[in-house]
Amino acid sequence: MAVRLRRVCREVLLEPRYTPLVAACLCLAEGGVNLWVIRRVPYTEIDWQAYMQEVEGFANGTRDYAQLRGDTGPLV
Repeated sequence: MAVRLRRVCREVLLEPRYTPLVAACLCLAEGGVNLWVIRRVPYTEIDWQAYMQEVEGFANGTRDYAQLRGDTGPLV
């Protein structure tokens, strides 16, 4: 049983004709994980502030990301 399952998995993952099916399954799985994260992880204002500080530094001409800093420390 395990050998047959392994063979089927290998065929589905490596056979080019199954690429659209694998891609669709991966997209659905990613969408499910994203929905779960959105519902379970609370929004934090710190994330938005750090992002806006990074944008401001970039807009002011800083192109070296190692030089971007904000209230929360180095920005990446």
